Amino acid sequence: MPPNRPILPWKRFWCPLGAEINCGMSGDGFLTNPEDEMGRIFNPNVKEIGQLLDLPCLVLVGEPGLGKTTALNAIRPDLISRLSSERNLIWEDMRSVPDPATFRQRVFETPEWTTWRSSQHEKLILVVDGVDEGLMRLSNFVPFLTRELEGAPHERLQVVLACRTADWPTAQGKALLNQWSASKDQPLVWELCPLRQTDARLAAEQSGVDPDAFIKALYASGTVGLASRPITLFFLLQSENFTGTRTTLYEQGCLKLCEEQDRSRLESQQAQGASWSAPRQLHQVAARIAYVLTLGGKSSVYGGESEGLADSDINIDDLTGSFETVEGVRFPVTDRIVKEALKTALFSSRGSDRIGFAHQTFAEHMAAQYLRRLPLVQVRGMLCQREGPKEHVIPQLAETAAWLASLHDEFYRFVTTVPTLLIDTALTH
Repeated sequence: MPPNRPILPWKRFWCPLGAEINCGMSGDGFLTNPEDEMGRIFNPNVKEIGQLLDLPCLVLVGEPGLGKTTALNAIRPDLISRLSSERNLIWEDMRSVPDPATFRQRVFETPEWTTWRSSQHEKLILVVDGVDEGLMRLSNFVPFLTRELEGAPHERLQVVLACRTADWPTAQGKALLNQWSASKDQPLVWELCPLRQTDARLAAEQSGVDPDAFIKALYASGTVGLASRPITLFFLLQSENFTGTRTTLYEQGCLKLCEEQDRSRLESQQAQGASWSAPRQLHQVAARIAYVLTLGGKSSVYGGESEGLADSDINIDDLTGSFETVEGVRFPVTDRIVKEALKTALFSSRGSDRIGFAHQTFAEHMAAQYLRRLPLVQVRGMLCQREGPKEHVIPQLAETAAWLASLHDEFYRFVTTVPTLLIDTALTH
């Protein structure tokens, strides 16, 4: 693969936040192509971004690593074409905004805003990227923006916001969106979908990789979940990394998803005095989260008020405490590092105040990573159960046990010599 990633003319698709989409038979693979006949049936609510640009207020959300900023930048020419003058496009990146006063100065006190307010017919478009970043955290920014826009001529104003899915405040956002009363009956918050198989083929072609062989290898190795995200798709296209077992690829790919891909975002955080843990530490904390969720039969981490905790949730506070060790370095598992891990591309939003793994395979693989250090007697106690004289793997934990069999020699010998539920699955890893 060339040193620099190719600039790919992908069509990116979006769905209303919370809507179900079809991503292959497994449900966590490539987006079923909305441009195909069957794709239009399976994904009727999925749209290209060009179909959303008539919405007066548009919130674009996406998980880390899916490319929402790239997709947003790609529509700049389309937005300009809708205006009488390029001056009527105000574009702010929150990574360079240290406080509310600066945002107000850069937007509401500019000659462009003042001229537009005094006009009778001019349209203005305000774009704010990364509203979950910078010192103006989202919990404060959305109410701030709502107050600032009160009284503005909304019929001539279009607002486009972009942020991470898990950081969009549904309740506070509703107050902002309701300022465009004519749009209350249509979705205004749209989430970026995973890549299509055709996108992976295009990336392979432009990277000098045989697309047919690449797609075949993805399915053979069970790494489609990694290839449906731009970050790990490019990782897999590096020929030196797309070798070895499925376990090795997932270990490398999940570590890649723990890295901060946006260098300018990282530099902005550091300039503001914010710290960012090493990817391997975040990876280890994510493995702890996977272990707790998977063996506890939970699906999401909850960070809201205690009365909102559901049976399928684990409270974020229950993940903190004690220590983890990475490469011989022992570090405390604090509230801060757990929240950092939950912000990596391994995770995605599960609704208000809830976060879970972006793909079930990530959770199963990383739970096995966490279990690999335990002796066989403990592993058997966690993953297996007895029915009379027979012992077998708990069915709900079969995939995690299969991953573990490729990492834990004693457990592998156990499952291949004792009748269990996962012998065939384990050998495929």
